[in-house]
Amino acid sequence: MKNIILLITDTFRYDNLGERATRPIRTPMLDNFAANRATAIEKFYMNSFPTIPHRTDVATSTVGWPHYPWQPIDQSGPNHVAKLLAGKGYATQLICDCPHLFNARFQQGFHAAFQHRGQEGDKPLLHLNDEIERVMPDEKTRPNPSFRGHTLANTHRWTNRYYQYESETFSARTSQSAIRFLEENSDSGPFFLWVDFFDPHEPWDPPEYIVKRYDPTYSGPPMIHPNYGRSSLYSEEELHNLWAHYAGESEMVDRHIGRIIEKIEDLELWDESIVVVMSDHGMSIGEHGKTGKSNIDPDDPRFWPTYPEINHEMFLIAGGEIPQGQSL
Repeated sequence: MKNIILLITDTFRYDNLGERATRPIRTPMLDNFAANRATAIEKFYMNSFPTIPHRTDVATSTVGWPHYPWQPIDQSGPNHVAKLLAGKGYATQLICDCPHLFNARFQQGFHAAFQHRGQEGDKPLLHLNDEIERVMPDEKTRPNPSFRGHTLANTHRWTNRYYQYESETFSARTSQSAIRFLEENSDSGPFFLWVDFFDPHEPWDPPEYIVKRYDPTYSGPPMIHPNYGRSSLYSEEELHNLWAHYAGESEMVDRHIGRIIEKIEDLELWDESIVVVMSDHGMSIGEHGKTGKSNIDPDDPRFWPTYPEINHEMFLIAGGEIPQGQSL
């Protein structure tokens, strides 16, 4: 039996990669993986949407939407891929920084589960003596959820004491946990490892020195969270800076997924492993006059279809006897 390594990244657009990109983002690790190691499934589109409905589809092999909503996985049916594989002799491990998986009880199907907390609205430890800084103007981002009158964008940076170093970012820490798992379990027999990166889901808060590579002249407040409404709310410079923050965070996800792939190479696991890298959906950042993946602006009456920047997913599969460098 082969090891199964599933790497999911949230909100990573299909057109971030290689020659698919209309606005180039540095993704050398995944570009190389797709070109030289993996088979790329080019016409792979999302089913259920967004985060938990998508993960439920993956874990249960059943398309849930519109039959049931965002809900705990055990309410959606009896299947759970980790339980099924455990019954066949696999050791199963979940490693994530996605804040929703534990709330939706995904961890209960695994032998072991580990979460890096603090993404989005998750607040593992308050430090109320420290002021919540208004980093991004309230009128430029979504108003809810809020905490003590502060928007999600600002409370996210406060909760995580806005890191200055790449090693402190969620993608770096989640990657390092996965690498440790591989080093400590590579010779143990078949395992199923599910690694779930919430990045590049908003708030987009990579170190600003990475953002400046995409937007070197911007001098306004950092645009780290879309408004889930009309892109006309932003000036041209602000909208580009919003994209630059997304691009910087996507670049870091590429780097840290790449380090897991490098560790698989180091440990010579390719022949005995199947590795899947996929995203759940994308994000509009100015396309069709929108910023976000759905409309929560009460002043925007438009119905929002899921255009390709949202519904076209990355899906790369490699290992074992899977053809290398193929595109289907």
